[in-house]
Amino acid sequence: MFDTIRNTTFDTTSFFLVGEPVVVKTDSVTFGFSPYKVIANDSTGIHFKKDSIAYSIRSVENGKVGIPRNYPLYENSLFFLIFLLCLSIFSFFYRISGESIRNRFEEEFRRKRHSLSYSEQVTAADVWADFFMIVQTILIAAMVAYKYFGQQEFVLSSTESKTIYFIGLGMFFGFFILVRLLIFRLFGSVFFSSDVSGLMSKYLSLIGFMGILSFVPAFIFVFAPQFSQIMLIILIIIFFISRVIIITSVLDIFVKHRLGYLGFIVYLCSVEILPYFLLYFGAISLIHIVGSIAL
Repeated sequence: MFDTIRNTTFDTTSFFLVGEPVVVKTDSVTFGFSPYKVIANDSTGIHFKKDSIAYSIRSVENGKVGIPRNYPLYENSLFFLIFLLCLSIFSFFYRISGESIRNRFEEEFRRKRHSLSYSEQVTAADVWADFFMIVQTILIAAMVAYKYFGQQEFVLSSTESKTIYFIGLGMFFGFFILVRLLIFRLFGSVFFSSDVSGLMSKYLSLIGFMGILSFVPAFIFVFAPQFSQIMLIILIIIFFISRVIIITSVLDIFVKHRLGYLGFIVYLCSVEILPYFLLYFGAISLIHIVGSIAL
């Protein structure tokens, strides 16, 4: 029987493939003084694979809703200084004519006004106090509107545009009050001047007292965003209370002189409802106008 396998020693040499050295590129710079190193990018998949890492990541649970917008430090500082200045000036006027302010505050919430006695005569300090309270209300309204519309409309980007918008809001609100006074004056010239004069005085007093009542809610609304919705509801309630007082006073004038409810409805729609819608859309249009100018 023949052996088919020959006893032959082959002259062979073992060989293997040598690949090119892997050059690892990093995206980060490792500093000599740091004991930590960042894992380098590995396009070849030798050190790690992206797919295997992706499966090991756990799903993140739903967190809390964050603040829509963080205001820079200079805006918070400016608003804080305005609040502090208003508080200081009001404290000064309250020390001088605090009794008169309290008496007029109580009187505005009564159904019927009575004539001022000799001890309640208006002085120069009372006039300046009323003027300051109106300015304070305008400043508070401008800060609240700036905060409310600013976090909804991301149009303003530069510091100059934000400053112009804040100043424009203050001038816009002041112009709105002036126009309403002119409407009351026109209404008094057509109908009964004495009653409308008292209505104008009540309107200006209510504007000043709105600034006092809304000082703390507006402060919390500006500097504590987590309570902004609650404070906004409180500010709206204060606004509607002042409007109800004015509407009730106007209704007394219409009933007293038998002008008819149809005229009162026309007054209510044209003077007490429509202007505030125009005020709202005007504040929104103003932010777009200032944003387009700044661009």
